[in-house]
Amino acid sequence: MSEKEDLTELYARYTNEELLDLLNARENYTDLAVRVAFEELKNRNLGEQEIKDYITSKFKKAEQFIAENIHNELSLQLKSYFYFFWLPIFTFPFQLNYKEERLILKLKQSNFYSLMGFCFFTIGTIGYLFLGFSLLSALAIWVGGIIMAMVLDHRFNRNKIIRDFERTIRKYQNESSESGTNENS
Repeated sequence: MSEKEDLTELYARYTNEELLDLLNARENYTDLAVRVAFEELKNRNLGEQEIKDYITSKFKKAEQFIAENIHNELSLQLKSYFYFFWLPIFTFPFQLNYKEERLILKLKQSNFYSLMGFCFFTIGTIGYLFLGFSLLSALAIWVGGIIMAMVLDHRFNRNKIIRDFERTIRKYQNESSESGTNENS
């Protein structure tokens, strides 16, 4: 059997959505694979409504992804945990889980709070060791730094991540609507 025949047989078993996904990510496939997938879809005589339903389902999945993974931030307890236990030995298991689950905001926040905890701990330590701060003052700098970390997180980190992601989604929506307009012309 030739490669084209193998692909034809394989794509005949694909659902319409799987074929549309393949064509939507055509840069990941060979020209032959894209051609065969397009021919298979053409043979199925998909209607305009079916393609619109596919696009709508993709946008719903994207919105669900945003709701679950972008707007779902760390709890106050976890923010405190990452701030005070910033050593990688304590944070790595959580961060690995966030990475595997594609929890973008939580992963970035965990890194941010660990970094801020380390920075304020270092400032307090330098103050105590070299600048004559009392131990209580050094601890106050470290403990009080979590408030600054929360303000900075909300103002710059969290909102920036959400804005960037929403900008990407809008760009994708605009490209999809433009390509739909161009195909209808």
